[in-house]
Parts: sequence; structure tokens; C-alpha cells
Amino acid sequence: IFIIGHIACYKNNVRHYYVLAAYIDLKQKVIFGEKIIAERKDFLEGPAKRNDLKDIVFPSGIFKNGKNNIILMAGVSDCEIQIAKFNYNCDFL
Repeated sequence: IFIIGHIACYKNNVRHYYVLAAYIDLKQKVIFGEKIIAERKDFLEGPAKRNDLKDIVFPSGIFKNGKNNIILMAGVSDCEIQIAKFNYNCDFL
């Protein structure tokens, strides 16, 4: 199964969330092929709910838009929703 989600880290007390894509093998109960596919700077600038949330991305949907293009929907900076278009090898979709 193909999945998207977010992965987080903290640097200098600031949260950084990235969009992660991966596969799950339900029979073997393993996750594999993990890859960060987007981060906050891939979206338009905008407000943040709080200063420590300015580098946050929560993916909410993804789909192919042609052979090597994807459209990613995400919540950004814990404050708004955006859509980003990427030229990307879409073998995982």
C-alpha cells in the first residue's frame, strides 16, 4: 500500500515537519521505500499559527497529474491549506 504522512524533527526548539511517502507490506508488516517528497519551502509563503509552527507541513492528499507530475494537498504552518504541483518521478503512485 502506498502511503503519505509527515515526519518531524526539532532543531533549536523549532518544529520541522516534512512530507513522507512510503509503502507498507501488510503481509510482512514492514514499511519500506521511505522518501521525503516535500517540505514547507515547497509551498507559498504564508502566516503561521505560532512562530514555532512556521516550518510545519501535514499532507492530506496526493495524486498524479500526468506522467511525471504530482499535486500535493497539505496543511501548512498549522494555519492554512495549500496545493503544490511538482515535477516528480511518480513510480510510487
